[in-house]
Amino acid sequence: IDAIFGVGLKREVAGIQREVIEEVNRRKGYKIAVDVPSGVDASTGQILGCGFQADLTITFGLSKIGLILYPGASFAGEVAVREIGFPAQAVAAVAPKTMVYSEEDLSRLPQRSPWSNKGTYGKVLLIVGARNMAGAAWLSATAAYRTGSGLVRIFTCEENREILQSRVPEAIMTTYRTEEEALRLLPEALSWATVTGIGPGLGQSSFTGQLLTLVLKEGRCPLVIDADGLNTLAVLLRKCKEEPKEQADNISDLYETYPSPIIHTPHLKEMERLTGKPVSRIQTSMIRTAREAADERHIFVLKDARTVVSDGSDLTYINVSGNHGMATGGSGDVLTGVICGLLAGGLPAVEAARLGVYCHGLAGDAAAARTGCYGLMAGDILGCLPEVIR
Repeated sequence: IDAIFGVGLKREVAGIQREVIEEVNRRKGYKIAVDVPSGVDASTGQILGCGFQADLTITFGLSKIGLILYPGASFAGEVAVREIGFPAQAVAAVAPKTMVYSEEDLSRLPQRSPWSNKGTYGKVLLIVGARNMAGAAWLSATAAYRTGSGLVRIFTCEENREILQSRVPEAIMTTYRTEEEALRLLPEALSWATVTGIGPGLGQSSFTGQLLTLVLKEGRCPLVIDADGLNTLAVLLRKCKEEPKEQADNISDLYETYPSPIIHTPHLKEMERLTGKPVSRIQTSMIRTAREAADERHIFVLKDARTVVSDGSDLTYINVSGNHGMATGGSGDVLTGVICGLLAGGLPAVEAARLGVYCHGLAGDAAAARTGCYGLMAGDILGCLPEVIR
């Protein structure tokens, strides 16, 4: 049983304490940590020199960020929260600034009415899938339908039509043969949508930049930007800083004045491109990075082993569902579709982001229970969505 250091530790473990922790880690046996494993920073999850490797951590009153975020989570083992008499007034005075969801929070899903039709549950437009990237379009479109969207429209190149109509015949198709045709057709598609998603499988090209600029200029509904959409946004915003402010269609102005919430879903490298911060710094300050980047109309879903969602307010969501089998191509495309589907159902943007990440992780856990983590594919996550949200 480890009770050497508690939540107040802020310096690196050294001396006899470090020797003892390292020796106990080498020994066999069932190991229990009290409140937090010694050496784990309770506020960040970082390891201060060395950490006690627990099988079980019994923590008191409330869980700790350091037991949820990695690498601290890998030292904590199973975590059990136990009451020791903290007064409710004391907890309220502290005003916890992070939250997690449990299966009880599935009650937050959009409610469906027996007196309804497909129009009741929103229209999702997905601008996805460059040539030979039909898979990204299929995954995101099917995920949007699986999370309750009434109608899904795929805006993609003509070469993807045949495979997409065979894989997701429920979707409306708008295809283009040339870039000029795409830019001509897109405004009508944007006026049709109640939710727009852009990025999966689009590629990083000047054409993607033209599509994104047109979305920001003509779009009016909630917007989800993922993958190549985020990489392209980073390039365009950087160019804005380098070019004259008075240039036409300044992407920075369009981005800042977009009339509805924008949900960004970057992984660490994409966040590096957006913020200029190195991945190593982002990974050790996930909560702060997401909070600093976000505001009530620019929501960030910062993806890693633990995904963080922020709208810039004091309360930040940390996701605890999911597993390492989800570190596979296409998993992010599914998440984009899930969030779009929940937005279409009427959830506020920050709630759609939080609940979307949670449901996506639950589906990944259900898939891993069937296939194991090694063999898990994005399509398996897709197939398990209905059973976790029904």
